[in-house]
Amino acid sequence: MRRTVERVEPDAEPDPIPADFFEDDDVRATASLEAGWVALSDTELLRYHPDGEPPLARVPLPNVAALELQRTGGGRLLAFVPRLVTFGMGALVAGLVLRGFSLPTSAAEGAGTEGLGSLLGVLSAALSTLASGLLLGGVGLVFLAVCLVGVALSRRETELAVERAGGASVTCPVGERAGKRALRALEPGLAGGAPREGDEAASDEGSLARTQSSAETPVERSSSR
Repeated sequence: MRRTVERVEPDAEPDPIPADFFEDDDVRATASLEAGWVALSDTELLRYHPDGEPPLARVPLPNVAALELQRTGGGRLLAFVPRLVTFGMGALVAGLVLRGFSLPTSAAEGAGTEGLGSLLGVLSAALSTLASGLLLGGVGLVFLAVCLVGVALSRRETELAVERAGGASVTCPVGERAGKRALRALEPGLAGGAPREGDEAASDEGSLARTQSSAETPVERSSSR
């Protein structure tokens, strides 16, 4: 039996910084993310994230179409919500209608037609059971829709996406506040200018630049001009 008494591991290599990759180019703008960074030079955009695939991604600056902050995940679950709500409300309405409908069983029995009265009694009981089932099913469907919305919202994440002309976007996970700060810091460099003072301390509030009802919803967007 072996038991570890003491263990020594080599020090982890420090994360690279933008200056390690830009020797001849002037750095227009840099933005720190929660893990990693994004930097713009005169010729290319670099995205570094330690958990990215690959960790370092290079995009020639002429191919950068835009920078977007996107919300991802949960889109498939949200697609079922309208159907569940529609079916649930339909079942509730049908159940209430059936609950208020009654067959004239007492009138049939008073007229001396006991067989018809018994048949109507059975049908009335069946309608009552069906109404209860529809009401319970409608409540269950609406509750399921609410649960799906909660699960979908809990799975949604925010990504900083670099849209490439003629290619797939380069993305990396980032918090919404950090992503908005990164967009404001990179926007002047993407437009060919110098970073503006106070961008890092600017408020996170603002109108959404573009929204869409899909699995990926842009929160903010900066386009190259």
